[in-house]
Amino acid sequence: MTRLIALVLGALAVSLIGCSTMQNTPKQDYTWELGKACNTDQVFMHRVNPNGNYVVWTRLSTGASGYPGYHACMKEQYKAHPYLDWVKARQASAPQSGTMPSSASTPNVAGPIMAPVWHVGDEWEYAYKSPSDSGTYVWSVNRVEMLDGVQHYVIKTGTREIFYRVSDFASSLERVDGVIVVRHTPARLSYSWPLALGKTWEQDHRDERPVDRQITDRKSVWTVEGEETVAVLAGTFRTIKIAWRNRNTAALIYEIWYAPDVKQWVKIREVLSNGIREREMVSFKLKPGAPLAAARTLDGTFSGEITGQAKGQTFTMRVTFTLVQSGDQLVGVWNTTGGTSGTVQGVVGGGQVSDFRAKQVNPCEGAFTGAAVVEAGRLRGSYTGVDCNGPVTASFVVTRQ
Repeated sequence: MTRLIALVLGALAVSLIGCSTMQNTPKQDYTWELGKACNTDQVFMHRVNPNGNYVVWTRLSTGASGYPGYHACMKEQYKAHPYLDWVKARQASAPQSGTMPSSASTPNVAGPIMAPVWHVGDEWEYAYKSPSDSGTYVWSVNRVEMLDGVQHYVIKTGTREIFYRVSDFASSLERVDGVIVVRHTPARLSYSWPLALGKTWEQDHRDERPVDRQITDRKSVWTVEGEETVAVLAGTFRTIKIAWRNRNTAALIYEIWYAPDVKQWVKIREVLSNGIREREMVSFKLKPGAPLAAARTLDGTFSGEITGQAKGQTFTMRVTFTLVQSGDQLVGVWNTTGGTSGTVQGVVGGGQVSDFRAKQVNPCEGAFTGAAVVEAGRLRGSYTGVDCNGPVTASFVVTRQ
């Protein structure tokens, strides 16, 4: 006697909702369409969940199963018809409602671009395609966690967790099901804040993949190559383009387009051993930031962490600012646990400290410029400049004491 069997892929089965008139999500429509090529009289797609996971039914007799063949067929369909291409074609053919989110009122990004502030619950959805596969995923800011004594944002996607240093967004490690699968030593400096056209930074770092027993020593250089208006599935954005290359060979590793308005890159083009992988943002959800502190001035002491590069090396230390504000003018002094100290000044307005200028007095003279953002009870900023040892780039997050 024939029996009916159901298998749920990628997620637990959910209860059927008695509302057949609900509109499908794009992922549901995409999966239904691909399933047509794999359906037979005996094995066929029965249901597709909003995230694109599907349920297969079979009428095969006991002891026989058509599931492996069906799943192999769908895998080939995903590879041949990437969601990224499918949804672009769908979007292009749809009537334009004029409601597509857009951030591109001008072709240029107002600089300098400061490090963003992420909040727990911020989400960015991406679609990707490569010679070997295609699909979608969501990055979500899950929490802030201390790692090796330093605060990190934790991005969660499925069972993978990616750790980004709060002060400068350097990537430290990745874990899958709690197991470290990637470690960068020192943390990889994919950004050097503030970002500005023509800026270049270098780093020697090691990429370790313990599970795969692989170690790669890299000599990297990043360059801000241009400012572009980029249209992706999530909208049209003003972006700044960054290229990561092998410092010895100049071989391209990736190009990314970072959009300040969504606090994240909206497009990336990666050079893999088997070809090019493209990823772009499909949608985003940003949580509102915490309100500014009730205090009307920045008078007081702020202390926290500063991370940057000097003399070709990465440094991390504690920094303390003692500040006095008069009107919109800010002045003060600073010192670090590394033995450096000096004065600082800037102009306060609109939740920011613009015209941020720091002068180093000890152990030698230096001059730096940058900007900072005023948050609830803390300052976040970055700067660049030169001291007696050469170029310096750094970012800091300090909290009112």
